[in-house]
Amino acid sequence: MAVTWTVERKEGGGVDWEKVMLASFEKMDEEVNGVGMFAVDRGAVSMKTMGSTAVVAVVGKEKIVVANCGDSRAVLCRGGVAVALSADHKYGKLALLIIRMV
Repeated sequence: MAVTWTVERKEGGGVDWEKVMLASFEKMDEEVNGVGMFAVDRGAVSMKTMGSTAVVAVVGKEKIVVANCGDSRAVLCRGGVAVALSADHKYGKLALLIIRMV
């Protein structure tokens, strides 16, 4: 699914990329929860059994800004070489991090 909208500019002409990414994931949540424009029929499948994964990439004239959730990856091909732009969020890694924090 691709959604395009106009990005508000901060004072001074910059873009608040954190705000853009948060809005992107909020939009995706709306779609998954069945309230957005691309809502799907949830009757046949329990949402409790489903996982989620998403990659958001904002491509500008001079920058590519990437955010991800889950195990989806953003990869850029530069000169025939794959360059990772994101890192996976794996449950096992998160659980280990939580255990280490406790």
